[in-house]
Order: sequence, then structure tokens, then C-alpha cells
Amino acid sequence: MPGMITAGTISGSMGRADLLRGVLAAGIELSNIVSVLDQVDVPNLTGSVSIYKSGGVDEDLGELETSGIRGGSFTNIEFNLKKDRAKLAKTDEAGFRSRAGDPLGIQITAAGKDLADKLDKKTATALQTNPQTGAAAKKWSTTANNILHDLTTAVQACRPYKSDFVIMADDTFTAYCQNETLLKLSTGNPTVLAGAMGRVPGLNLDIFTDTRITPGSAVVGASKYCGVLGKGPAKLGTTDDREHGATLYYADVWRQVKAPIYQKDDGTNNAVYQITALV
Repeated sequence: MPGMITAGTISGSMGRADLLRGVLAAGIELSNIVSVLDQVDVPNLTGSVSIYKSGGVDEDLGELETSGIRGGSFTNIEFNLKKDRAKLAKTDEAGFRSRAGDPLGIQITAAGKDLADKLDKKTATALQTNPQTGAAAKKWSTTANNILHDLTTAVQACRPYKSDFVIMADDTFTAYCQNETLLKLSTGNPTVLAGAMGRVPGLNLDIFTDTRITPGSAVVGASKYCGVLGKGPAKLGTTDDREHGATLYYADVWRQVKAPIYQKDDGTNNAVYQITALV
């Protein structure tokens, strides 16, 4: 499939393939919030990708009653992917001294974590681009205020899409955890989205946190409808640095996060609502 990375599409030795595979796998697995996005392949880095929106449904038609043609529509998303680069290095000494495993193993995880963090940054930025928004009616930092009040407003604003996640700023999450509402509610269902750290009881919103969310706010949304990750190719390069006695590796990954995809008439994201002034 175009844009998908497999062993057969990675040039070079199997060692190079394994190295790139390890970095790419960690770059997704260690992400905190990328699971809320839809994903499409953009193998040529630029171009327009069409995302289908289904047509309407006529209700309760009587016998022999006809209905008008109400086909679906396509939203065209323009991509222009840029690359993120992760760097690794193996000194000659490390290669000679290593007796238990690959000395690059720890670096692969670290490089993947760095790529994951950059992807989370792109996701947080995109979801905060033209969201529906409103100030909190009941601040969570006032511990007696019901946290469900403003979350319910956000969930209703995202209809017809079903909200299933909330991403909180760090200070917002602290206020959430200290709020008395949680003492009165039963434990929520198990999380569904990868990377979630819990669920809001009663609304079944998977909880995420990210430092790039505007302080004092929370982003509520419907996964797969809130935004899309454009995935491009990946490439591994090496350089033999004799001056420093090391082999340098760099993994280039082309990707871009776009939102909004489904918009309301005013251009805001129909599948995302950002609550501000919660703290």
C-alpha cells in the first residue's frame, strides 16, 4: 500500500531496516494523543486527499413515497508534509565494548519518544485551530463545582459526532483530580483509545493530558472526526564520522496533522470544543 513502511520498502541492510522500524514503532507507541486522529497515506508529500461525508437520511417514508437525491460529499484536505528528523550515534568504542545487545537499543527508544512528542505537539496545535470554544460556567478549581456541567456542554456542541475524549492542560487535570465531583461518581468504564490515562465517569470520555494545551483549558472531541494525520514516507541515512570515531544515523519521517476536517457553517471544528477558564 502506498505510504506504508514495510521491510521490502526500506533500502539497505536488514540492520538498517530494523533500526528504522524500531524508531517508527516507538514514535507511534509512545505518543500520548495521536490515537484520537484519523490517518491517511500521503506518499508524495503534497496533494489533496478527499474525505467522504455521508449524505442525509429521509425518515419514515410512506408506501410509494419517494425521496430526493441526497448524496454524500467530499471534503478536500490539502497536505504539504514536512520532515521530522531523529538522530542517533554509535561510537566505535560502544560497538567494540557491547557484549549484551545493540548499543543503539536505548537510543532507538529515546529517538522514538522524541518523534512521538513532536507528533503530540502537532496534534495539540491542530486541535486548537478553530475549535468551537466557550468559557467555563463552573470552574473546576472550585472543588464543589460539578465537572460534568461544562463537559456536557462540550459534548452536545460536537454533535452529530460522538465525543469520546478530553485532552486537559496540566493545571486543568490537577483541578479535575482534586474536584469533589469524582468522590460522588462511580468508576468509569475502561479506556478505549490508546494512551488514555482514565475516563470521565458518566460521559465516557477518555482522558489525556498534554503540556501544549492552553493552560486552564480542556479540549473535548470525537476521535477520527476531530483531525487527520497525513503519513508520508520514511528514510534512514548514515554517516561515518571518522573525526569523532562514530557512525551517525538519522531517521527522517514526513508527516502533517490537519484540523478541522468537518466544519460548522462558521468554519469552526464541528468535532472539537475547547473549554477555557476552567482554572
